[in-house]
Amino acid sequence: MVRENTVKQKLARNELTLGTWITINNPDVAEIIAWSGFDWMILDMEHAPVDVPGISLMAQAVSSAPTLPIVRVPWNDPVYVKRALDLGVSGVMIPYVNDKREATIAARSAKYPPTGTRGAGPRRASMYGMDWDDYLSKANDSLLVVLQVESVEAVNNVEDILSVEGIDVLFVGPLDLSFSAGFPSKTDRPEVQALIRRVAEAAESAGVKSGIDSPTEQVKHYADMGMKFIATGGDTNFLLDGAKAAVAAKDKVVKST
Repeated sequence: MVRENTVKQKLARNELTLGTWITINNPDVAEIIAWSGFDWMILDMEHAPVDVPGISLMAQAVSSAPTLPIVRVPWNDPVYVKRALDLGVSGVMIPYVNDKREATIAARSAKYPPTGTRGAGPRRASMYGMDWDDYLSKANDSLLVVLQVESVEAVNNVEDILSVEGIDVLFVGPLDLSFSAGFPSKTDRPEVQALIRRVAEAAESAGVKSGIDSPTEQVKHYADMGMKFIATGGDTNFLLDGAKAAVAAKDKVVKST
C-alpha cells in the first residue's frame, strides 16, 4: 500500500515543511516524535546505529502518525536504497552526491524501470504482497527522493546535478560543507553561507526544492532563502533539553531554600 505522501504534496504547493532526526534505534522514540507535529522524520542510517530491522520496526510504529518516515541510507548505493524503500517508508535521503553521474545513480536507484533501476521486491511496502500491484504502479511518483549536497565539488556541479530527472529535494549538509570549504564547523561563515545560497538559488531555478539541517533559531533564515525542506533538532537533542530543564528546575528549588 502506497501511503499518501503529504510532504510531496506540501512541497508541490511551495509550503515549508519541517523535519527532525531519529538516531535512536527504537520504535517508541520514533512513535513519540511522529505524533509531535513534524511533517517528516529522517531515520538516520549514516551517522547513527540504526539498522534495517530497526527501520522496519520504526516504520510500523509510525504508520498511522501524520509524520512521514524517510530513511537516510549510509551511502549512495542502490542496494541500501532498495532495502530501505522495501520497508515501506515514504522516501530516501542519499548522502554525499557530488556530480551528475552520482546523482543519476542515486535518483535511478529509487525508481522502478523503465525510469530507474530499483529491483522489484517490496516486502512490507506492498503489505507483504497484499497490495503488490497498487504499490508497484504508484511508488515511482509517490516516494520522495532527497539528494545531499555536502562538498564544494557538489556546489560547483549543482546545475549538472539538478539536470537529473527524479530529484525532489537537494538537501545541504552544512557541517560537511563547512569542512569542505576550509572552515570546519563554521557554518555561519560568509563563504559557507554563499555556497548554501547558491544551492538554494540553483534549485529554485530548476524547479526543485532545497533544504538543510538547521539550528531551530535559524530555520527562518533558511526559509527566507527559499528552502522548503528544513530539519531541526533530533531525538537526542530533545532528551538532553528535557533532562537539562529538569536539573535546572531542581537547582532553582535548592537555591531558593
